[in-house]
Amino acid sequence: MGIRWRGWNHRRRTSARPSFLTTDQYEALLTAAVDRPTLHTYILTLGESGVRSESEALHLQWPNVDLEQGFLWIESNREHRTKAGKGRWVPMTARLREALTEHVRRYQEADYDAARPTYASNQALCKLNRRAQIRARNERASH
Repeated sequence: MGIRWRGWNHRRRTSARPSFLTTDQYEALLTAAVDRPTLHTYILTLGESGVRSESEALHLQWPNVDLEQGFLWIESNREHRTKAGKGRWVPMTARLREALTEHVRRYQEADYDAARPTYASNQALCKLNRRAQIRARNERASH
């Protein structure tokens, strides 16, 4: 799976390698987030599309989601530049398309502000990681 969130700080480069989840870990993470629908959809977006967390997924807007054709438009412009500096179309899996369709149905009347969503904070993701019982590569199992 393409989810990474350890070993990279957008303010400074580190020598730590990113950690990738196995399929079982990814499924456990989704299961752990089942009672938090927005976080579940966010994780599903990362895992099913392979988009980057902070520079791409958090900048997606509904006009960039084509549920009919099954694509996400990852935009790069003056206000927000992607790593490659170019926009691109990313195909959605059937699972992601279904989840985003449900998300629209459930939250289409919701009022959002421009603040960083709390479900995407490092603290929230680390807590969910523990809930799913996923250890970081450098953590040891307790005996």
